[in-house]
Amino acid sequence: MFGFEELSQTSGVDLLAQPHPFMTVPLRGSNFIFRDLMKGSQLPTGNHFVDVKDITDIPAGRFVMDLAQGDLLAGLFAFVGMLPPGSMRRLLVITGKIPGITTLGANPDKIDVAVLRPKTAAVTMKFLHYLDRDGGKAGTIWTPADADRIISAMNNIYSQQANITFKLHKADPLEINEHFGPIIMDEVYDKYLKDKLDKDADVTVLFVGRWAHSRVQTANATTNHYGKNHVIVINDKPTGEGVKDIDPFELTLAHELAHSLGVTQGGVDGHGHQKRNHVLLSAGQQSLKISKDIARIINPWDGEATRAARH
Repeated sequence: MFGFEELSQTSGVDLLAQPHPFMTVPLRGSNFIFRDLMKGSQLPTGNHFVDVKDITDIPAGRFVMDLAQGDLLAGLFAFVGMLPPGSMRRLLVITGKIPGITTLGANPDKIDVAVLRPKTAAVTMKFLHYLDRDGGKAGTIWTPADADRIISAMNNIYSQQANITFKLHKADPLEINEHFGPIIMDEVYDKYLKDKLDKDADVTVLFVGRWAHSRVQTANATTNHYGKNHVIVINDKPTGEGVKDIDPFELTLAHELAHSLGVTQGGVDGHGHQKRNHVLLSAGQQSLKISKDIARIINPWDGEATRAARH
Protein backbone atom coordinates (compact mmCIF):
# COMPACT_ATOMS: atom_id res chain seq x y z
CA MET A 1 0.00 0.00 0.00
CA PHE A 2 1.09 3.58 -0.65
CA GLY A 3 2.44 5.66 2.20
CA PHE A 4 0.90 8.74 0.55
CA GLU A 5 -2.85 9.36 0.38
CA GLU A 6 -4.87 11.99 -1.48
CA LEU A 7 -7.39 14.21 0.24
CA SER A 8 -9.91 14.05 -2.62
CA GLN A 9 -10.26 12.92 -6.21
CA THR A 10 -9.51 16.44 -7.50
CA SER A 11 -6.68 17.26 -5.10
CA GLY A 12 -3.99 17.00 -7.77
CA VAL A 13 -2.52 13.69 -6.60
CA ASP A 14 -1.99 10.73 -8.95
CA LEU A 15 -0.92 7.74 -6.87
CA LEU A 16 -0.76 5.44 -9.93
CA ALA A 17 1.63 7.64 -11.92
CA GLN A 18 4.96 6.23 -13.04
CA PRO A 19 7.72 5.95 -11.97
CA HIS A 20 6.49 7.41 -8.65
CA PRO A 21 3.27 8.79 -7.19
CA PHE A 22 2.78 12.35 -8.42
CA MET A 23 1.20 15.59 -7.26
CA THR A 24 0.87 19.15 -8.50
CA VAL A 25 1.47 22.32 -6.50
CA PRO A 26 0.71 25.86 -7.68
CA LEU A 27 3.67 28.20 -7.93
CA ARG A 28 3.59 30.31 -4.75
CA GLY A 29 0.58 28.27 -3.64
CA SER A 30 0.01 25.10 -1.63
CA ASN A 31 -1.40 21.62 -1.91
CA PHE A 32 -2.06 18.95 0.69
CA ILE A 33 -1.37 15.25 1.03
CA PHE A 34 -1.59 12.65 3.79
CA ARG A 35 1.43 10.60 4.77
CA ASP A 36 0.66 7.41 6.69
CA LEU A 37 3.70 6.56 8.80
CA MET A 38 2.30 3.07 9.39
CA LYS A 39 2.99 2.47 5.69
CA GLY A 40 6.09 4.62 5.36
CA SER A 41 8.83 5.30 7.86
CA GLN A 42 9.71 8.90 6.98
CA LEU A 43 8.22 12.29 6.16
CA PRO A 44 9.52 14.05 3.06
CA THR A 45 11.53 17.23 3.46
CA GLY A 46 11.54 20.32 1.27
CA ASN A 47 14.17 21.50 -1.17
CA HIS A 48 14.83 24.29 -3.66
CA PHE A 49 11.48 23.71 -5.40
CA VAL A 50 9.10 23.21 -2.49
CA ASP A 51 8.59 23.68 1.21
CA VAL A 52 7.07 20.79 3.15
CA LYS A 53 5.34 21.34 6.49
CA ASP A 54 3.59 18.88 8.79
CA ILE A 55 0.47 20.71 10.03
CA THR A 56 -1.21 17.74 11.71
CA ASP A 57 -0.67 18.96 15.25
CA ILE A 58 -1.13 22.69 14.73
CA PRO A 59 -3.35 23.75 17.67
CA ALA A 60 -6.73 25.22 16.88
CA GLY A 61 -5.51 28.39 18.58
CA ARG A 62 -3.09 28.87 15.69
CA PHE A 63 -6.02 29.25 13.29
CA VAL A 64 -6.16 33.04 13.48
CA MET A 65 -2.38 33.28 13.09
CA ASP A 66 -2.45 31.15 9.94
CA LEU A 67 -5.23 33.28 8.50
CA ALA A 68 -3.24 36.42 9.24
CA GLN A 69 -0.32 34.92 7.32
CA GLY A 70 -2.59 34.26 4.38
CA ASP A 71 -2.47 30.48 4.61
CA LEU A 72 -6.25 29.99 4.66
CA LEU A 73 -6.27 26.32 3.75
CA ALA A 74 -3.65 25.37 6.31
CA GLY A 75 -5.58 27.22 9.00
CA LEU A 76 -8.84 25.62 7.90
CA PHE A 77 -7.45 22.10 8.07
CA ALA A 78 -5.88 22.80 11.43
CA PHE A 79 -9.18 24.09 12.74
CA VAL A 80 -11.72 21.59 11.36
CA GLY A 81 -9.63 18.66 10.17
CA MET A 82 -7.18 18.00 12.99
CA LEU A 83 -6.04 14.44 13.39
CA PRO A 84 -5.57 13.08 16.91
CA PRO A 85 -2.32 14.27 18.53
CA GLY A 86 0.49 11.87 17.74
CA SER A 87 -1.44 10.29 14.88
CA MET A 88 0.62 8.20 12.49
CA ARG A 89 -1.40 9.73 9.68
CA ARG A 90 0.16 13.12 8.99
CA LEU A 91 -1.30 16.02 7.02
CA LEU A 92 1.38 17.75 4.97
CA VAL A 93 1.16 21.12 3.20
CA ILE A 94 3.52 21.44 0.23
CA THR A 95 4.18 24.93 -1.10
CA GLY A 96 5.65 25.65 -4.53
CA LYS A 97 8.68 27.98 -4.68
CA ILE A 98 10.30 27.40 -8.08
CA PRO A 99 8.53 26.15 -11.26
CA GLY A 100 9.61 22.71 -12.38
CA ILE A 101 9.50 19.17 -11.04
CA THR A 102 11.30 17.49 -8.17
CA THR A 103 11.29 14.13 -6.42
CA LEU A 104 10.83 14.05 -2.66
CA GLY A 105 12.22 11.06 -0.82
CA ALA A 106 10.35 9.60 2.13
CA ASN A 107 11.92 6.22 2.74
CA PRO A 108 10.80 3.74 1.49
CA ASP A 109 8.70 5.88 -0.90
CA LYS A 110 9.23 8.72 -3.33
CA ILE A 111 6.79 11.23 -4.76
CA ASP A 112 7.24 13.51 -7.78
CA VAL A 113 6.00 17.07 -7.26
CA ALA A 114 5.42 19.41 -10.20
CA VAL A 115 5.29 23.12 -9.35
CA LEU A 116 3.02 24.67 -11.98
CA ARG A 117 2.87 28.24 -13.22
CA PRO A 118 -0.65 29.71 -13.36
CA LYS A 119 -2.48 29.42 -16.67
CA THR A 120 -5.76 31.04 -17.70
CA ALA A 121 -8.20 30.39 -20.54
CA ALA A 122 -10.96 32.76 -21.62
CA VAL A 123 -14.32 31.07 -22.23
CA THR A 124 -17.35 32.42 -24.11
CA MET A 125 -20.65 30.59 -23.71
CA LYS A 126 -23.49 30.79 -26.23
CA PHE A 127 -26.93 29.33 -25.57
CA LEU A 128 -28.76 28.25 -28.72
CA HIS A 129 -32.49 28.57 -29.37
CA TYR A 130 -34.10 27.87 -32.74
CA LEU A 131 -37.41 26.91 -34.32
CA ASP A 132 -38.51 23.30 -34.26
CA ARG A 133 -40.36 21.68 -37.17
CA ASP A 134 -43.70 22.90 -35.81
CA GLY A 135 -42.54 26.49 -35.43
CA GLY A 136 -42.09 26.33 -31.66
CA LYS A 137 -38.96 27.22 -29.71
CA ALA A 138 -36.30 24.56 -29.17
CA GLY A 139 -32.74 24.51 -27.92
CA THR A 140 -30.79 24.31 -24.69
CA ILE A 141 -32.20 24.23 -21.18
CA TRP A 142 -29.17 26.19 -19.97
CA THR A 143 -29.15 30.00 -19.85
CA PRO A 144 -26.55 32.77 -19.45
CA ALA A 145 -27.53 32.88 -15.78
CA ASP A 146 -25.92 29.42 -15.41
CA ALA A 147 -22.55 30.53 -16.79
CA ASP A 148 -20.85 31.59 -13.56
CA ARG A 149 -21.85 28.36 -11.81
CA ILE A 150 -20.55 26.27 -14.72
CA ILE A 151 -17.23 28.15 -14.78
CA SER A 152 -16.90 27.69 -11.01
CA ALA A 153 -17.46 23.93 -11.35
CA MET A 154 -14.73 23.70 -14.00
CA ASN A 155 -12.32 25.71 -11.86
CA ASN A 156 -12.97 23.35 -8.95
CA ILE A 157 -11.74 20.54 -11.21
CA TYR A 158 -8.78 22.27 -12.84
CA SER A 159 -7.39 24.81 -10.39
CA GLN A 160 -5.81 22.48 -7.84
CA GLN A 161 -4.99 19.73 -10.31
CA ALA A 162 -3.37 21.84 -13.02
CA ASN A 163 -3.26 25.47 -11.76
CA ILE A 164 -5.57 26.41 -14.65
CA THR A 165 -8.29 29.01 -14.21
CA PHE A 166 -11.12 29.57 -16.66
CA LYS A 167 -12.32 33.16 -17.01
CA LEU A 168 -15.81 33.86 -18.33
CA HIS A 169 -15.44 36.27 -21.28
CA LYS A 170 -19.08 36.39 -22.40
CA ALA A 171 -22.34 34.52 -21.84
CA ASP A 172 -24.89 35.31 -24.53
CA PRO A 173 -28.11 33.86 -25.94
CA LEU A 174 -27.84 32.66 -29.53
CA GLU A 175 -31.13 32.99 -31.43
CA ILE A 176 -31.33 31.48 -34.91
CA ASN A 177 -34.64 31.92 -36.75
CA GLU A 178 -34.38 28.65 -38.65
CA HIS A 179 -36.16 25.33 -38.44
CA PHE A 180 -33.99 22.46 -37.19
CA GLY A 181 -34.82 18.95 -36.11
CA PRO A 182 -34.74 17.76 -32.48
CA ILE A 183 -31.03 16.89 -32.75
CA ILE A 184 -28.35 19.30 -33.95
CA MET A 185 -26.01 17.47 -36.33
CA ASP A 186 -22.88 18.28 -38.33
CA GLU A 187 -24.76 19.82 -41.26
CA VAL A 188 -26.45 22.39 -39.02
CA TYR A 189 -23.19 23.10 -37.21
CA ASP A 190 -21.28 23.65 -40.47
CA LYS A 191 -23.95 25.96 -41.95
CA TYR A 192 -25.21 27.93 -38.93
CA LEU A 193 -22.91 27.50 -35.92
CA LYS A 194 -19.33 27.17 -37.14
CA ASP A 195 -18.96 30.92 -37.57
CA LYS A 196 -20.27 31.68 -34.06
CA LEU A 197 -16.92 31.13 -32.39
CA ASP A 198 -15.60 34.08 -30.40
CA LYS A 199 -12.12 34.86 -31.70
CA ASP A 200 -11.44 36.90 -28.56
CA ALA A 201 -11.86 33.81 -26.37
CA ASP A 202 -9.74 30.69 -26.18
CA VAL A 203 -12.82 28.48 -26.05
CA THR A 204 -16.40 28.99 -27.23
CA VAL A 205 -18.92 26.59 -25.68
CA LEU A 206 -22.13 26.11 -27.67
CA PHE A 207 -25.04 24.80 -25.62
CA VAL A 208 -27.38 23.41 -28.27
CA GLY A 209 -29.83 21.09 -26.50
CA ARG A 210 -29.19 17.79 -28.22
CA TRP A 211 -26.12 17.11 -30.33
CA ALA A 212 -24.94 14.19 -32.44
CA HIS A 213 -22.38 13.58 -35.14
CA SER A 214 -24.16 12.69 -38.36
CA ARG A 215 -21.88 9.72 -38.99
CA VAL A 216 -22.53 8.01 -35.65
CA GLN A 217 -25.86 9.53 -34.56
CA THR A 218 -24.61 9.96 -31.03
CA ALA A 219 -22.15 12.10 -29.11
CA ASN A 220 -22.02 13.69 -25.70
CA ALA A 221 -19.96 16.58 -27.02
CA THR A 222 -17.22 17.43 -29.46
CA THR A 223 -14.36 19.91 -29.69
CA ASN A 224 -13.46 21.56 -32.99
CA HIS A 225 -10.10 23.28 -33.33
CA TYR A 226 -9.46 26.45 -35.33
CA GLY A 227 -5.86 27.34 -34.62
CA LYS A 228 -5.74 29.02 -31.21
CA ASN A 229 -9.54 29.05 -30.97
CA HIS A 230 -11.65 26.06 -30.02
CA VAL A 231 -15.38 25.37 -30.14
CA ILE A 232 -17.07 22.87 -27.84
CA VAL A 233 -20.56 21.66 -28.78
CA ILE A 234 -22.24 19.90 -25.88
CA ASN A 235 -25.42 18.01 -25.08
CA ASP A 236 -27.60 19.30 -22.27
CA LYS A 237 -27.84 15.82 -20.78
CA PRO A 238 -24.77 13.73 -21.66
CA THR A 239 -24.65 10.03 -20.95
CA GLY A 240 -21.69 7.69 -20.83
CA GLU A 241 -19.12 5.94 -18.72
CA GLY A 242 -18.71 8.09 -15.65
CA VAL A 243 -18.14 7.31 -12.01
CA LYS A 244 -21.13 7.23 -9.69
CA ASP A 245 -22.07 10.54 -8.04
CA ILE A 246 -20.26 12.66 -10.66
CA ASP A 247 -22.47 15.05 -12.63
CA PRO A 248 -22.28 13.76 -16.24
CA PHE A 249 -22.62 17.27 -17.68
CA GLU A 250 -19.69 18.60 -15.63
CA LEU A 251 -17.66 15.49 -16.45
CA THR A 252 -18.32 15.88 -20.18
CA LEU A 253 -17.50 19.59 -20.27
CA ALA A 254 -14.31 19.04 -18.24
CA HIS A 255 -13.32 16.30 -20.70
CA GLU A 256 -13.82 18.60 -23.69
CA LEU A 257 -11.95 21.45 -22.05
CA ALA A 258 -8.93 19.14 -21.76
CA HIS A 259 -9.09 18.68 -25.54
CA SER A 260 -9.27 22.46 -25.98
CA LEU A 261 -6.17 22.79 -23.78
CA GLY A 262 -4.10 20.59 -26.06
CA VAL A 263 -5.04 16.94 -25.55
CA THR A 264 -5.54 16.17 -29.22
CA GLN A 265 -3.09 13.40 -30.14
CA GLY A 266 -1.77 10.06 -28.94
CA GLY A 267 -3.51 7.79 -26.48
CA VAL A 268 -5.36 4.67 -27.48
CA ASP A 269 -7.26 6.33 -30.35
CA GLY A 270 -5.01 9.10 -31.64
CA HIS A 271 -7.11 11.75 -29.87
CA GLY A 272 -5.45 11.66 -26.45
CA HIS A 273 -7.81 9.25 -24.67
CA GLN A 274 -6.17 6.97 -22.14
CA LYS A 275 -6.48 3.23 -21.70
CA ARG A 276 -6.47 3.76 -17.94
CA ASN A 277 -9.85 3.89 -16.15
CA HIS A 278 -11.00 6.41 -13.53
CA VAL A 279 -9.23 9.44 -15.01
CA LEU A 280 -10.70 12.37 -16.91
CA LEU A 281 -9.60 11.39 -20.42
CA SER A 282 -10.26 7.68 -20.02
CA ALA A 283 -11.45 5.76 -23.05
CA GLY A 284 -13.40 3.64 -20.56
CA GLN A 285 -14.85 4.70 -17.23
CA GLN A 286 -14.03 8.32 -16.48
CA SER A 287 -13.65 10.36 -13.34
CA LEU A 288 -12.67 13.95 -12.59
CA LYS A 289 -9.05 13.03 -11.78
CA ILE A 290 -6.48 14.61 -14.07
CA SER A 291 -3.66 12.12 -14.50
CA LYS A 292 0.02 13.04 -14.59
CA ASP A 293 0.14 12.39 -18.35
CA ILE A 294 -2.71 14.81 -19.04
CA ALA A 295 -1.42 17.45 -16.60
CA ARG A 296 1.89 17.40 -18.46
CA ILE A 297 0.09 18.32 -21.70
CA ILE A 298 -2.36 20.97 -20.50
CA ASN A 299 0.11 22.91 -18.29
CA PRO A 300 3.63 21.66 -18.94
CA TRP A 301 6.47 21.99 -16.47
CA ASP A 302 10.18 22.26 -17.14
CA GLY A 303 12.83 19.61 -16.62
CA GLU A 304 12.83 16.10 -15.25
CA ALA A 305 12.24 15.07 -11.66
CA THR A 306 15.32 15.45 -9.53
CA ARG A 307 16.12 15.70 -5.85
CA ALA A 308 19.09 17.97 -6.55
CA ALA A 309 18.59 21.59 -5.51
CA ARG A 310 19.03 24.03 -8.35
CA HIS A 311 20.60 27.33 -7.32
